[in-house]
Amino acid sequence: MPARKPQPTDPLVQEVRIRVGQRIRELRLAKGMNQDEFAAAAGIHRTHPGKLENAQIDPQLSTLVKVASALGVRVDELLT
Repeated sequence: MPARKPQPTDPLVQEVRIRVGQRIRELRLAKGMNQDEFAAAAGIHRTHPGKLENAQIDPQLSTLVKVASALGVRVDELLT
């Protein structure tokens, strides 16, 4: 029997989304950036940081790479 693909509504997926969003907010604030400054630095739409930080969307890997670069961290640091 093949493994079931996690759905966006699965509790584990939601928990990871929340943790990643909290970590992004924590790192952004430590850099002294507001969401608009952060979005510009990361090259993402200005509404994207709020959606990430509030766990409203699942970030794509390419977005996580941009976010990590703007925050001066490795991608894996967003997941811890």
